[in-house]
Amino acid sequence: MQHFSQTASICANDSFLLPGGTYVNTAGTYTDNASANGCDSTWTTTLNVLPTYNFSQTASICANDSFLLPGGTYINAAGTYTDNFTSAKWLRFYLDYHS
Repeated sequence: MQHFSQTASICANDSFLLPGGTYVNTAGTYTDNASANGCDSTWTTTLNVLPTYNFSQTASICANDSFLLPGGTYINAAGTYTDNFTSAKWLRFYLDYHS
């Protein structure tokens, strides 16, 4: 019998498909047994769920200027905008750049 292990991370409110075909959305260690072509195997998956952060920012720009939202969109009109970060790395870059 072969043993395989993997570590995966998902964002909060997402789900992950285990090798055995089950979707999970809670951090933990999962074990699946599988058989293919007469070979038995065991899969151990360690799943991490990344936290969600909410924050707000007020920005002012000059006429004919623009502001970069986290998702990469430039805006140049007054208003309230909601955007999502796709990774903790992008969040850290954005906060460093705009601080």
